[in-house]
Formats: sequence, structure tokens, C-alpha cells
Amino acid sequence: MKKLISIILCAALALAALTACGSTAAPTPTAEPVQTAEPTPEATPEPTAEPTPTPTPEPTPESVNYDELELTLQQMTLEEKVGQLFIIRPDALDLTQTPEQIKDPYAEGVTELSSAMADVLYKYPVGGIALFGKNISTPQQMSGFIDALQNAGGIPLFMAVDEEGGRVARIANSSAFDVAKYSSAADVGASGDTTAAEDMGETIGAYLREYGFNMDFAPVADVYSNPDNTVIGDRAFSSDAGTAAQMAKAMADGLKQQQIIPT
Repeated sequence: MKKLISIILCAALALAALTACGSTAAPTPTAEPVQTAEPTPEATPEPTAEPTPTPTPEPTPESVNYDELELTLQQMTLEEKVGQLFIIRPDALDLTQTPEQIKDPYAEGVTELSSAMADVLYKYPVGGIALFGKNISTPQQMSGFIDALQNAGGIPLFMAVDEEGGRVARIANSSAFDVAKYSSAADVGASGDTTAAEDMGETIGAYLREYGFNMDFAPVADVYSNPDNTVIGDRAFSSDAGTAAQMAKAMADGLKQQQIIPT
């Protein structure tokens, strides 16, 4: 019995000793660092579709402000009203040129607006300016020339050109311009498809408008009824009056869709 008690006491002492050895406060566990959520990568915005340019609506009788037009007309002098009846070559603004030089398609043409020419245009306001091949060298030159002419006077000008498509095309037949080219109106008319003539007008009208023109001396409405009349020839859509009329109307409609005045 004494032996059993001794064993129990030894065990108790050993347990006490072990407890004493572990009595130092256990270190407070270091708090785990709070992990912040990784930043969500910003979503790459979906590319938005380019807005489709809204075409400028063609003026209609309902959209024209006739009161404003009437007021403008009332404010114009008699000289300005008479001037509206004239469309001239830009060379006519250069008073150093003779009438023969002005009309000569092979003579050197004016390609920019000098201050002296601007003074003439201001003094003698005309309705419009028609550019010919000798007045055109590059797209940049032509657009700048048109802008300068428009800014020189108070009343906006008709800016016109002979751009029929085919052999009479001041822009398309220049190597400096990268625009659609047509073989002739006769080839378009031979298709019998008025849509082709309308597309022709719209295509030509689009690049004329881009460069600053607002009037085209086209389409040719002649009927090619006289084979000896080589001035017309393949510039006409057809030798049949009905076909020529339908094609000319269709091309005129195409030009008007691009805000170009057909003649």
C-alpha cells in the first residue's frame, strides 16, 4: 500500500513539474493578415459601333424657309440680283487676262484666289464659278480654291463643273484624282437599266460634294440622233428619245441625292 501511494505521489509530482514548465503564457497567435480581395481588373469596354452618319436631308418644299429666302432677296441690291444670273470662269476674275486667254482651254488657268481676284469678286458679285480642267491640279488645290472663292463674297456661290462621266469629266479624267471613272453615258444607257444611271449620278455627286461643288453641268439630255454630230456622240445615253430621257432623269436623281444640283 505504501508502495502504491509512493507511485501516485511521484506521478503527481511529475505532473506538477510538467505543468510548471508549461506555465509560461503561450504566445498569442499572430493574427493572420486579412487578405484583401485582389482588385477586379477593369472590364475592357466593348468598342462602340461608329455612329452612322446621318445624311443631310434633301430640302423639300416643306423644309425650305421661304420667309428667310424672301428676306435675303429683299436685302440684296439690284446689282447683286443681276449678278446671280451669271456663272463665270475663275479666270475672268483675273483682269490681266484677255477674253481669248480666258476661253482657251490650253492656256494657263488660275488655280488659286489672289487678293486682286477676291476684290473683283467682291466688287462684282456673281452667282457662281465654273472650274475647268486648267483650273484643277490636285484635290488639295481644288478644295482650297473652292473654299477661298466661297469665303470671298457675301452670297454663297454656285460652284459648278462639267463632270458628266466619260470623256467630259474634269476630275475623273485627271490622273491626280482617285475617283470612279465611267467609259461613257452611252455604255450606261445601253444597259437599259435606269438604276445604273442613278448610281452613276450618285457616285459622281458624292465626290463632287466632298470637294466642295454644289452643281454639275450634267447629265447630258441630248438624243444621239445625228451620227455627224460628234460633239455629242457617246456623251448621250441613247439614240432613242425615251431611253435618253429616262436615263438622264435617273442620273439627275442620283446627283440630287448627294445635294448636287443637276442641269
